[in-house]
Amino acid sequence: MEIKNIVWATDFNPLSNHAFEWAKLLADRFRARLSAIHVIPERRPAIFALKREELENMFNLIEKEAKERAEKIFERKKEDVGGRFEFEAFLLKGEITSRIVEFINERRADLLVMGSSSASERMKIGTTAYRILTNVRIPVLVVPSEKEVKLSKILVPVDFTKLSFKALEYAVGLSEKFDCEIHLLHVVEILESIGLKEVEERLLKETKELLRKESEKFKGKYKIFANAIKRDEAEIGIIEFAQENDIDLICMATRGRKGLSHFFLGSSTEKVIKLSDIPVLAFNPVI
Repeated sequence: MEIKNIVWATDFNPLSNHAFEWAKLLADRFRARLSAIHVIPERRPAIFALKREELENMFNLIEKEAKERAEKIFERKKEDVGGRFEFEAFLLKGEITSRIVEFINERRADLLVMGSSSASERMKIGTTAYRILTNVRIPVLVVPSEKEVKLSKILVPVDFTKLSFKALEYAVGLSEKFDCEIHLLHVVEILESIGLKEVEERLLKETKELLRKESEKFKGKYKIFANAIKRDEAEIGIIEFAQENDIDLICMATRGRKGLSHFFLGSSTEKVIKLSDIPVLAFNPVI
């Protein structure tokens, strides 16, 4: 796996700035180019209570201050990088989601890194991270907290579809650079009312064996562990396992849906992003 071009999208909030540390770590390890982008939103419609000239002056002043602030922050980030890898910064203007997506496509980026919103904002449909995830076909690393930046344990939840195992391939590529553990996890969803103990135990054992056989494809070169647990909801099982086992990164694919069905039905990945305080590397591949 190659990561040659990483994009860090920022609005300069604390989580966004912390996401820079993840982008920096990955760019340094992969010797990749890191492009920093900040989008200055388009002007809002005219406020009729103000004269047109006063409105123009107000918007111009806001944009000037935003640009100067962004340039100062980007200059400090460049000093932080210290020439260890190529670093460029870009100030864009327009609708935030579309401009980020356009930039990613123009630059042929391999990975987007961005901070998440606050916990309350993450629970809302249509936040910037979700809108971008549904419109790009590259991995998106969403950083939801200011936890220590390290990569020693990766969790890959799988549901035995080809799509879910794509995340395993990506995790293996990361392990080549970081020598980290990979924990495969399948959450068996069984309601207590129908789950006989002996059936559950056999199912968990067989599931774990299937995961072990899948990991054998990598011939023992990587530290891959197979895990199966029972929970009423897969998303809760994923998050609990990650917290209990000191996981640094959750790597998983979305369903690849677009449009209304994507938002109303939702995927396990979206729910995990909403609930997790651990960074999530999400894929939205073409189906």
